[in-house]
Amino acid sequence: MPHIQPDYFFQYLPILSTGQLPAGTYSFLVRIVNESSGQVSEASKNIRIVSPTSLELIGPGNLVQGLRDFENQFNRFPMFHWESEACASCNYAIRICEYVPGIHASPYDAMMDEAVLPFPDDGDFYDVGSNITVLNYDPAFAGRDLEFGKYYVWQVEKTFKTSGGFQSMKSEIFGFFLEDPSSKEMARQMINPVEELLKELVGEDQFETLKAGQLSGYQVSGMMTVNGRPITIEELRAIVNGIRNGSYTIQNVFVE
Repeated sequence: MPHIQPDYFFQYLPILSTGQLPAGTYSFLVRIVNESSGQVSEASKNIRIVSPTSLELIGPGNLVQGLRDFENQFNRFPMFHWESEACASCNYAIRICEYVPGIHASPYDAMMDEAVLPFPDDGDFYDVGSNITVLNYDPAFAGRDLEFGKYYVWQVEKTFKTSGGFQSMKSEIFGFFLEDPSSKEMARQMINPVEELLKELVGEDQFETLKAGQLSGYQVSGMMTVNGRPITIEELRAIVNGIRNGSYTIQNVFVE
């Protein structure tokens, strides 16, 4: 009669207190001993347990607690961007709501009200997908139009599998005010912040030469990427600052 003898070692206290294995790599060895012949067979397996507990919003907007914290945005089709460590079971969902001053007591209060996304509102978050940390907002596919002159708040929910089953966590709440550029008297003279940063990157003389030549008639728009990863204006500004202080060096510049 074969006798199965498992060899294992667990730290019992973390498991008993949390109901799941602490993060780390675990080695399991099962030894099967035939009691008649004494023959021994073994099977081993390494299992990596991940505890993906970080979730950080990047933009649009910033962390808001009151009306004075809302940052102006001018794009009705913004790119919502957040960061977290990747894992095989990590799934993300987003919820966007209008914040109405005088009606909502807090950003959290607004998040509990009717959503802009998902729409129709089912009281839940809009599923983005596995290991996707960016959403290019397009009401043609889902959600309602974002309107100028209104405040918006948003939050991301992350769901992941642990040894104790599926768990979820929510990010902080970001907010922004969608301002209509045409409502400003000096709108035609507004400086595009991306264009200004690009000018600093390549130098004003070269940038103006490109604008008058290869880039004549073009406006800065679309998504910025670094090594294929979407970046925000804040990350581009950090790169520019790195060039200023000597942390980065420009090797060459080309136009696609």
